[in-house]
Amino acid sequence: HYRPDIVLTIEPHWGWTGHCEHRAAAELARRAVYGSAITLAYAVTGEAEFTDAFLTGARSETRGKTYWQVKVEAARRHASQYALPPGAENANPDTWKDLGIEHFCRVEGR
Repeated sequence: HYRPDIVLTIEPHWGWTGHCEHRAAAELARRAVYGSAITLAYAVTGEAEFTDAFLTGARSETRGKTYWQVKVEAARRHASQYALPPGAENANPDTWKDLGIEHFCRVEGR
């Protein structure tokens, strides 16, 4: 339906953490593009990750809330990985410093 030129996923044999669901999602992405003209790219961890803090208190004009609130909502969708109490959307971002950082890794094509 969308006809992408590139699909970005994690490496399917180990991924970033070896988590079985992450590996399965990467394998499904690989199978989805197999035999097509779509480029498959893997985000892989290099020797050191690049991290970038973002302005947690800044407001997203398109979403009508702060970037911290957007990030906490995304984290709540990953309940098996984040245990955030009620009201975290309005908490001080310093409470969960790892949520105030975005992590980026090198990308390699097939």
